[in-house]
Amino acid sequence: MHPRFFRSLGLAAAVVAGVTLSCRAATLPPGVTEIDVTNDRTHIWGEPEVAINPKNTNNLVYAVLGNGYTKPCQEKATKDPNSGCSIVKTAFGPLPLGLMDNRSNFTHASVYVSFDRGKTWKRISDIPGRIPLFPSAIQGPGVSADPMIAAGPDGTFYLAWDASHMVNRPDAFSDYGGIATSKSTDGGRTWSKPVFTGTAVDRPFLQVDQSTGVIYEASTGPVPGPWASGNPNTPPGTNDRHLTSSKDGVHWTTPQPFGGGALHIACARGALAAAFKTNDKNSNLCGNAPAPCMIFQTTKNAGATWERHVMPISVPSDARPRVMVAADPDKAGHFAVALLADADTKIAVYQTQDAGNTWSAPAMVTDDANKTHFHAWMAYSPKGVLGLMWKSRNAPPGGPTAAPINVFAAISRDGGSTFNQPLRVNGEENAAPDPDPHATGGDDFSYLAMGMDELFVTYATTGDRVGMLADVKFSAFGH
Repeated sequence: MHPRFFRSLGLAAAVVAGVTLSCRAATLPPGVTEIDVTNDRTHIWGEPEVAINPKNTNNLVYAVLGNGYTKPCQEKATKDPNSGCSIVKTAFGPLPLGLMDNRSNFTHASVYVSFDRGKTWKRISDIPGRIPLFPSAIQGPGVSADPMIAAGPDGTFYLAWDASHMVNRPDAFSDYGGIATSKSTDGGRTWSKPVFTGTAVDRPFLQVDQSTGVIYEASTGPVPGPWASGNPNTPPGTNDRHLTSSKDGVHWTTPQPFGGGALHIACARGALAAAFKTNDKNSNLCGNAPAPCMIFQTTKNAGATWERHVMPISVPSDARPRVMVAADPDKAGHFAVALLADADTKIAVYQTQDAGNTWSAPAMVTDDANKTHFHAWMAYSPKGVLGLMWKSRNAPPGGPTAAPINVFAAISRDGGSTFNQPLRVNGEENAAPDPDPHATGGDDFSYLAMGMDELFVTYATTGDRVGMLADVKFSAFGH
C-alpha cells in the first residue's frame, strides 16, 4: 500500500486486500459479467458509482457508501442499548445511534480500485467524516457519505463526498459539514488533501466535461451556511440546488443556484444541463405553459447564467426527483432527458438536437410494463451510444415494495430514438428488501458509466446489500 495516501487524506490505516471476481450465477448471457466489488459483510452497501480512466480503460475506481446497520448489529441492539444499531429519536425521525454519535466506521464512504477492467478490486480505505477542513476548535469525529467519483480527460480521478458532523438537537440532526473533494493522478492509489467545494451537504453529484476538463459538482442546501463551510457559525444563505466548477479539483467557483430542484447533471462540449419540475415558488418559469412544467436548462459559465426551455411534455406529479439528463460527448447540443412514466412501469426518453429548443417524441423503454421501475440512470458513451439502467420490482404499480428485484440495462445506438430489448444484468434475483427502513437507508440510487464498447452498471443488492458491478459489452445486446 501507499503511506502517502493515508497521510494526505487522513484515511484509516486498515485496508482490505484484493477482491476476487465473483459472478453470482451461471444464467448471465454472453458478454455480461457480474462482480461483487465490496466483498465485505461487516457493512451493508449502497449508492455505488464507478468511473473509467479514459487514458487506461483497464483502470476503474468505485466509490460506495457503507452502513453498519447489519443483521448481527441489529441483534446486538436488542440486548445492548449502546449498540450502533440502537434506534434513537432525531429531528429527522428515528435513526441508528452509530450514525448520530458519529461513531467511527459505522457509516463511511469507501474507495475501490481496479487495474484489470473490474475483474479484481482493492479497497484503498475508508474516508473519515471529520477532515482537516473543519475549524480546528471543533473536536470529534464525523460521518462521510454520498460518495461520488468521476474521471477527467487526462486520467485524473476526482472523488467527492458529504463530510458531516451529526448532532441530535430538536431542530437539527447535523450542525456543520460540507462537500469535500480530493483527486488522484495515479489511478486511484493515492489522493490529495481534501478541500471543500462550497456547496452544501445533501445529495451531491459530480461530472467532468471530457472536451474541456472542467469539473462540476452540484448539491442541495443553503449557501453559504454551516453545511457548506464546515463551520457551525456560518449564517445560512439561499436554499437551492447549487452548482460549482473547477479546472483543477482544488479551486472552485462561487456556487450558483439552479433556480429549481434538479438532481442529475450532465456536461459535454462546454455546456452543462439539468432538468426539473417547477413548484409554487418558480412556476413563473413556465411562461404561458401550464404549471407545473418541466424545465430543461443549460449553462456555459457554471451557473452564472442559464438558458431555459419548457419541455413540451405532460409532467407526472412525482417527476421532479427522478429526472435524468445525459449529454452526448460526440455532438454539441445533443442531450437526452428521461423520467419514469405510466406509474413507474416505463421510462420515457426525450432527445434534443439543439440544446433544448426542440424535442423528439419519447422513446418508451421497459422490461415489463406490469412491473414498477426505480433507481434508473442514463449516460452517453464517448461515441454517442445512449445507455440506460434501472431496477425492476416484481410487483405491479401500487403493489408491495417487499418484492424480488432484478437489474436491467438497454442501449440506443441512434442516440435515444430506439432501444434494443432490455437485458437483465444480474444473475441471481435479488430477494425482497428488508422491511426495516433503517436497513434500506443509504441506497438512494444506482449508476451507469459508459465505455467505448461496454457499459458498467453499479448497484446494491437487497438482503445483505453488497456493492455490485455488471460489465456489459455492447455486443451482448445484439446488433
